[in-house]
Amino acid sequence: TSGWTSLPWQLIGRYLAQGGAYFGAKKANEPLHVQYGYDDRSVVVVDNRHASASGLTVRATLFNPDGTQKYDKTVTGVKVNGDGAHASPLTLPSSVSGLATTYLLRLTLTDGSGKEVGRNVYWLSSKPDTLDWANTDWYYTPTTSYADLKGLTSMAQVPVSATASTASSGGTSTTTVTLRNTGSGKTPSLLTDVHLVDAKGQPVLPVQWSDNEVSLWPGESA
Repeated sequence: TSGWTSLPWQLIGRYLAQGGAYFGAKKANEPLHVQYGYDDRSVVVVDNRHASASGLTVRATLFNPDGTQKYDKTVTGVKVNGDGAHASPLTLPSSVSGLATTYLLRLTLTDGSGKEVGRNVYWLSSKPDTLDWANTDWYYTPTTSYADLKGLTSMAQVPVSATASTASSGGTSTTTVTLRNTGSGKTPSLLTDVHLVDAKGQPVLPVQWSDNEVSLWPGESA
């Protein structure tokens, strides 16, 4: 991919399909956003609105690829100013007992009423990328070793159900699709991708999804 994200080909495909980059950009630019700092393991809340926000709750949870929870921390009463300001209510520990080499981080942000207003899911490794800074130049830095993310291949497939209802008004139809992780275990469904297909299994386009590429833990729906 290019260094500068473009609307055609990357965010929106040739046949007007929203790609993964579209939903990644949408997530990164949500009004209230919670994110992880790869450099210092900080959890940061960003307020992209003009108004400040207070009474927020931030929760950070670490999981092994099988869904086993290894760390959970909640911070309440978080306040952040507007216009792109940020607050860092917590920092993840550098080591957690029993955490696999490849692991998952789920961040959630809820407002004062308990409504979830932000979520971010990362797959991380206790073995970081190693960059060869001695041989860098103005456009490229070699990587001598890569983060170990092989643990993702061991994740079990989990059942995901989908229900849909359609409403029409003024010549336009809107279909609401609800996904649910119906697994009985602990394993999440990462980046669940929904497509609309015809009777022959061919994609129906253009379709405008309000959200997609969602990650769901057992019992969760979106």
